[in-house]
Parts: sequence; C-alpha cells; structure tokens
Amino acid sequence: MAGATIAATGLALQIDDTIYTGDTIDIGVLFEPENTTNKLIKWELVELPGNIVQLDETGRLIANLDGEFKITANLMDGSGIMVSKKVVIETPVSSINPENKSILKDLVSVYPNPSSDGRFFINIDPELSVPLKIMAFDITGRMLCKTFIEEKGSILLNHRFANGVYFVNFVAEEYSIVRKLIVD
Repeated sequence: MAGATIAATGLALQIDDTIYTGDTIDIGVLFEPENTTNKLIKWELVELPGNIVQLDETGRLIANLDGEFKITANLMDGSGIMVSKKVVIETPVSSINPENKSILKDLVSVYPNPSSDGRFFINIDPELSVPLKIMAFDITGRMLCKTFIEEKGSILLNHRFANGVYFVNFVAEEYSIVRKLIVD
C-alpha cells in the first residue's frame, strides 16, 4: 500500500564515545526499521558542564572544550522513543617533531622512579607557562587517572599506583612526552 506510515520502533546514535576539541560532527541516527517514514528528531544536550559543546537543530555538533556530556535524540512522532549517549571531549595530542620533544623533557620531571610506595611527584619548571594535562595508563593502555595542573614546582600526583609499570603522558599545548614509571 503506497503512502503507508511506517513507525519507528527504535533509534541508535552514530557518534564515537570520544571526540576531540575543535571537531565538527554531523551526528547520525539509525532508525529501526530502516524504512521508518517519520525521521524528525529533536536534539537535546543533557548534563552539560559549561559551554563545552554546541549543537544545532540538525544534529551538527561542535566540540569546544574538554569534558563529558550526554546527548539525547527524541523522535518527534509522539511515540516517546528516544536514545541517549555519553560522550567525552578530549584535546587531541598533535604529532610532535623531534626537536620540539625536548621542550617538555626539560620542563617536566617525575621522581622517585622507581617508587617503593606507589606515589610520584611531578616537578614542573616555572618556565612552563601553560596548564599541563597529565594522563596515566597501565600496560594494557587503560587510563587510570587524568588531571590538569597549572601550579609550578613539586606536586604530588593524586593517585597511588600498585606494583607494576605505568606510562604517563604529559601534554602542554602541542607538546607531548611520555614517561615510564615503575612501582616495585
């Protein structure tokens, strides 16, 4: 029968779990069944801390700042069908040319390494004029902690590590270095 209305029974959002500051993304929606006739969506941002993201009525999203938010798509056919997803925005780590790596190498140090009690101090040189993003990973690549530091001098990393090997990524603007940390 031509012209019959086919109602949606479900929705799914097409957006990655992690996006990056500066990204502009057209969020996709998968309809179940695929031949749903009413595909009008109302977008909503939920749990939005500050102005980390912008979203227009077409589902175009602009990621402004690091953070986490929840996006919801409501089907506008009176059915009450909706779908939500949490998304994290992170600052991309740029590729570094070799001569720039030494900038952070000289401005950031970690001690003691190895550590016997699972605690590490980060020494940040006063010449570093931008905030430092710190992310610690275990050997499987799982992120254990993430923090931003603006202070200079010797700072205790606010995470106690169990025995093992860890990698800490330090990011300041377009510069990045990784340090291997050992707890024995």
